[in-house]
Amino acid sequence: LHPNLQLRDDVWEEVVPGQEAQLGEEAAEEGVAKKRYIRKRTGAELLFIVVHNSAVTSMAMLAWLLGYPYLALHAFCLEIGYEVFDSFSLGFQRMEPETLIHHLVSPICILCSTQTDIDFRVLCQLSICIDLSGAILGMSKFLLRFSHLSASKIYQFLSIVYIFLRVIFPLIDTVIIVSRELTTKGSFSTRLQLQSDQQGFFAR
Repeated sequence: LHPNLQLRDDVWEEVVPGQEAQLGEEAAEEGVAKKRYIRKRTGAELLFIVVHNSAVTSMAMLAWLLGYPYLALHAFCLEIGYEVFDSFSLGFQRMEPETLIHHLVSPICILCSTQTDIDFRVLCQLSICIDLSGAILGMSKFLLRFSHLSASKIYQFLSIVYIFLRVIFPLIDTVIIVSRELTTKGSFSTRLQLQSDQQGFFAR
């Protein structure tokens, strides 16, 4: 018995970089407009995601262990920079809706979290969860397209990773951040009432 070592069909989409595969060539002969296939992330882009997220995760871990808030700030800035870079790199046509939401929400959350009085190690833990899961996701997509590993096993592993790193641990960190803010500064309505009592709703 000889093992079947043929590459998967979607690998051949990247043989010629910069060219988009076109669908419906037969229908075009009948006057139907051709449908362009949206090119997926290349193998190099997937590996770059793994390297970037791993770097941010390592920086956040070192900042958490050594107690260096400035190192954590550099890690957060690197993450924001990547979100902007990836948005321009993908473009509007290649960007999926969930990717667009992530690129918009992630920098806002990072910037807002740095304005809180919460311990920076909580933010480091949140960054570790998000970026570590992102690195695992990028590597999993690479393996799904370029390896012969079982797709069902990869998806099962991703489900476990997402449950802990994208749901449970971030939810715990969010509860800590929100409870800390409410304890130290009060609710939004309370702060708004204090501000209105002091100087009105608008600054003079």
